[in-house]
Amino acid sequence: MNSLKICIYLDSYERYTFFSRFVAAFEELGVEFAFCSNRLGVLKQLKARKWTALEIQRDDEFKIPLDLDLSNSLEALAYGLSSDCIDQLSSASYSFLEKYGKDFHCFFAWNGENVFSQCLRHFSQSRQDFQTLFFEISNLPGKLFVDPKGTNRSSSIFLDPSVLDDYLVDEKDFLKWSSNYIAEKKKQVSIPQVKISKPNYLAYIYDYLGFASGLYPKDTLLSIEKILSVFQSAPAKKSNFKLADNRDLKFYFLALQTSQDTQIKINSKVDNLQALKRAVDTANKDDQALVVKLHPAEKDKNIINDLESYALKHSAYLTTENSLSLIEAANKLFTINSSVGLEAIIWGLDTSFYGDTFYRHFQAKPEYLWAYVCSYLQDIEYFSQSSISSEQLKAVLSLVLLGGGASGKD
Repeated sequence: MNSLKICIYLDSYERYTFFSRFVAAFEELGVEFAFCSNRLGVLKQLKARKWTALEIQRDDEFKIPLDLDLSNSLEALAYGLSSDCIDQLSSASYSFLEKYGKDFHCFFAWNGENVFSQCLRHFSQSRQDFQTLFFEISNLPGKLFVDPKGTNRSSSIFLDPSVLDDYLVDEKDFLKWSSNYIAEKKKQVSIPQVKISKPNYLAYIYDYLGFASGLYPKDTLLSIEKILSVFQSAPAKKSNFKLADNRDLKFYFLALQTSQDTQIKINSKVDNLQALKRAVDTANKDDQALVVKLHPAEKDKNIINDLESYALKHSAYLTTENSLSLIEAANKLFTINSSVGLEAIIWGLDTSFYGDTFYRHFQAKPEYLWAYVCSYLQDIEYFSQSSISSEQLKAVLSLVLLGGGASGKD
């Protein structure tokens, strides 16, 4: 791997924290690496550690390819960036790739739905010997999503689930894993995000100074409301349902997501209220009670009020109980595209998705679930501060060096 050159795109300080864990493995394997970012705070951190830091600067004169549609990008749909800001960010991103793309064999990027990632995917289509890997959390402990094409709806397994035929494993391996997973899930008292180090607020201040200078293209909006929301706790949710008091109740379970969840904004035409209305209708038709759990992190008081009012008006129950306990007791789960749906499928519960997700393939063909969990996902814990090992890096790189498949794992 001595001749391999990799560039890693960093869209935030959190991503800097994650991808810096690869450096020891890069150095051990002799892989040349560089980082790139439009975030001034991130660039300062990289330069302080004497790592190669390539700056993505504005180049408003550069014209992106006409067939590159960014109207469905993360920045447009979830962050509310104006078309002018999207143009500035895409011009800077594509200009950067034209300048530096030839110097690297592979680019790493997070998510795959942001502007840089979409420019990267487009750029790579017409170039031989140029590879991409897109990373995302899997919401399963010790597992990381990595795919050459993208994440979520852009991933290889969404576009063609038969890709998982190359990763098939024995059912006993999955049953061993799922048994341990459920046991640990029942013991879990805190979310894994608490293991992540606290945000570096100074880095974010530098980011916004960089945006304000006009040198770096902005990729998010800053407002007093957004700043205050970081320190705002989620309001308490109403609850009129406890499992202990309803052991004989036949019910369906609706697990809602936060209204700002990018999975809803990018990968669904159905929002939380529409999902609630559909679930109410189905439960009534099937003569089942409906138990609704709003996401604990939902902060929008108007949305909370609308959802709770509609649920109570239509005789649905509201609960704040543990999702796994509800999955164990329910006859069916509804969700838009939450990872709670994946959890339910692992448990063996009939699950309906209202939004786009590759999880639905796992219900139609359980072998794909076994392959996804035990072979397709990388054995890397995102919510950790430990360095990535050389073996873990080899498994990641096998996705592009060896053409994918299960070849990167024992």
